[in-house]
Amino acid sequence: MTLIDEISFLFWLSCALNIVWIVSFSYNLIGLSTIFIFAFLIVMVLIVERIGKIQTSRRFLLPITFGLYSGWLFIATVVNIAAGLVKAEWGRFGISAEIWSSVILLVAVGLMLLVLLKTKNALFPIPIAWAYFGIYNFLLAPEGFQGKYSLLPNVALIGIVLLIGLSAIQFYKNKYMVMPSALDQNKLA
Repeated sequence: MTLIDEISFLFWLSCALNIVWIVSFSYNLIGLSTIFIFAFLIVMVLIVERIGKIQTSRRFLLPITFGLYSGWLFIATVVNIAAGLVKAEWGRFGISAEIWSSVILLVAVGLMLLVLLKTKNALFPIPIAWAYFGIYNFLLAPEGFQGKYSLLPNVALIGIVLLIGLSAIQFYKNKYMVMPSALDQNKLA
């Protein structure tokens, strides 16, 4: 069975989940869209994991594209959940928005690490680091929050450093590949 055959069903499932997520989010059905994007993320991570388990040659296109897309989807899921909480007018248990936002950013790094350990895709953290950079810039920009928050920009910077560092470590562990080949993984087992 080829690599494409192995991921074909999951890929088509991801396409269907992408469609229903976009439609539900576009119609402001945030709760429903959160369920769909979470399912979409799980399917994409399963694809990345399957690519790593069965890839025997030094191909790099599938691990790059699915790794980057899954990383983007991870941070989009976090944003979707946050949008759902805002729409539900969640009170944050009386804790400030800055503290909760900082906790969310740090928890996201921790969850990303779990996915990275499972998939071993060195590019997975990169779109998340890019999003953290965007958050950092918006927090300080004149058209954004103009430096209103003191803790959150520092947490975003720490997140960027951790995400890029974890990506570099995984790249090194993968012998300078996006993902280790299945042959390399079998040698380690």
